[in-house]
Amino acid sequence: MFGKILFYSLLIVNLTYSQKGWYNQYPSTLNDIHMVSGMVGYACGGYSSVAKTTDGGETWRGLYTGITLTASSILNAVYFHDQSTGWAVGQANNIIKTTNGGESWVHLNTGLVPGLNEVIIFQDIYFVNSQNGWCVGYRGSGFNLTGLVLKTTNGGDSWSVQYMGNLIKSISFVNESSGWIAGGQGNIFHTTDGGNSWSPQNSGVTSNLFAIKFYNSNIGIAGGIGRILNTTDGGATWVSRLSGVSDQFVDFEIRDGGVCFALSYSNLYYSVNFGDSWTLRTSLSDQRPYSFHMETGNEGLIAGYSGIWKTSDGGVTWNSKMPQSGFTDVFVLNQPRKCWAVGSAGALAKSEDGKYWSYINTQSTLNMLAVSFKDENNGWAVGYESSSPDLRMIRSTDGGNTWTRQTVPAVSKLNDIFFFNGTYGWTVGESGKIFKTLDGGNTWGTQNGQTSEGLYSVKFVTADIGFVAGSNGTLLKTINGGLLWAPLNTGTTGLIQDISCIDENLIYCLVDYKSVIKSADGGVTWNTVLSLTSGAGLTKIDFISSSYGWVTGYSQIYRTSSGGAPFAGQLSVSLSYPIEGIDMISEATGWAVFGTQVLHTENGGISDIKKSEESSIARNYDLSQNYPNPFNPSTKIAYSIEREGVVKLAVYDILGRELEVLVNETVSAGRYEVDFYSSSLPSGVYFYTLESNGVIISKKMILLR
Repeated sequence: MFGKILFYSLLIVNLTYSQKGWYNQYPSTLNDIHMVSGMVGYACGGYSSVAKTTDGGETWRGLYTGITLTASSILNAVYFHDQSTGWAVGQANNIIKTTNGGESWVHLNTGLVPGLNEVIIFQDIYFVNSQNGWCVGYRGSGFNLTGLVLKTTNGGDSWSVQYMGNLIKSISFVNESSGWIAGGQGNIFHTTDGGNSWSPQNSGVTSNLFAIKFYNSNIGIAGGIGRILNTTDGGATWVSRLSGVSDQFVDFEIRDGGVCFALSYSNLYYSVNFGDSWTLRTSLSDQRPYSFHMETGNEGLIAGYSGIWKTSDGGVTWNSKMPQSGFTDVFVLNQPRKCWAVGSAGALAKSEDGKYWSYINTQSTLNMLAVSFKDENNGWAVGYESSSPDLRMIRSTDGGNTWTRQTVPAVSKLNDIFFFNGTYGWTVGESGKIFKTLDGGNTWGTQNGQTSEGLYSVKFVTADIGFVAGSNGTLLKTINGGLLWAPLNTGTTGLIQDISCIDENLIYCLVDYKSVIKSADGGVTWNTVLSLTSGAGLTKIDFISSSYGWVTGYSQIYRTSSGGAPFAGQLSVSLSYPIEGIDMISEATGWAVFGTQVLHTENGGISDIKKSEESSIARNYDLSQNYPNPFNPSTKIAYSIEREGVVKLAVYDILGRELEVLVNETVSAGRYEVDFYSSSLPSGVYFYTLESNGVIISKKMILLR
């Protein structure tokens, strides 16, 4: 038996943070879900995300956790004792707690201190009451990892280490005394004294186990790669009940009467006899799930790489509660507070209060590039649809709940739309097309911009004075509502992607994805206020006054408080997608979109939380999550290094065997991307590791054939 290894935390400093910087308000890459009741539940995942639902999973609101948005700010598990008190655990030695339903969080001190290049990651957490709980995970570097079990008897104020040994992935307790842990190499351990000692149980397998769940002190289920085990005697004997499949099982649900569900990364299985036999319920390859919750009836929720999905028929069919295509623009109506985010393939999410977001099925295939609402009911989205030449604009008259196709003159693509008031609006697109409405968007007429260049942005500061920008340095100005347009000389021949105007004199333009130019005299003279390298990937610009402005780009939001230089970067994380849109409604409050997720700030995006050494390493030496993930047959891996040095990027199997070296050479400082082709590898979990200048970073990826 393993004796108790006691390590009480030192001085406990519980920090409750007010909202600082940007946080994920509509997370869609989720690792765990826990429903407290049929209506109230929580999910956690990437980018320090915890989301809450109060309507059974129909709408979700991201909560500010106080964890700085970094590459290592991933939360792996969440557990709530009741609707108010809950905990979440994840990477970077993070354990957080809330006692008010997630409105504020306390960072708990585990007493563990990572060594040089060492990580401490928690994988699962479980509480039997408000005071007694356990979390499991591991610490180490590379493949030299040691499993951990931590226990608290005071709600998380202090923790003791109860176990250090084999890698641990999952934990399940049925009362304060009796519990089980499962993990690497088929290991299962059992305690009958609350974790003071742990006894090994013979699982009969040597492959990794990723999940374990007990219904009572006798009946339990465990699973991993390609198999499900069950026991009816508390784990004294384990029997393999499902094998020979390629699934990696990650979660189980056990109900009264013997009904069980088993979740893998690609399928849902069903049992009616406490796991003695299993049948395939449905394929979940589109959902790519990591965790699920099934109610006693037919209702259920899945959380995973593709967000939240819901079933109403016992898991046979699932409907997405989050968009599956990336956002490209966000629009905020301040009074009353309403928000809309749009994207490709008709993707749309809406917030009725700037907090909770719901997925709206637009019944449209329009690849939306911009959205604008003139009031809380009437809005338009524009874009393109290759297979439907006349689909360039859709309209809603009920706040975005339903949409209809709007007829506009012939154009291959519309790139932007802007309403000055409830009556006048403009939209611009390819081949120099400018259209205006004089009747609140019911009809649209053509205006002559005297150009054939592609037009990408339109802004008006009055009903008469406005600007349009496009390719080859095109910038047009009107002083009569668009009856006549005159070209302005900006001194650039590049693509002017976006415009932000404070008044008729103060104009900012985003040029060629890398620079911002400014005019203070209505476009007569210009100067550069931000200039980055060609790989900066800048996307949008938004100034709200002569002082405050923001620029978005690939994995970064830049802010100025002086009307130009200097701009300060606000994020220290590599995002999976570029930030495509931003809408600031004040110096403090704004929203931005990337991928299928929404960032929000209530203090202008400023973060004054001190970065730990680990966060600093993650910022300067970064290994991004591969995309897509899961993948088949290829995936992209991006990495950044702070200074020149020998870089090794290699792929390993779950046993730590090196399979392929992607990079092994001297590389200059910067950001890079490589492709990994899985060739003949079987489905499963693999790891990729970056080594450079003494820094080692590893991440997991999943191959699904």
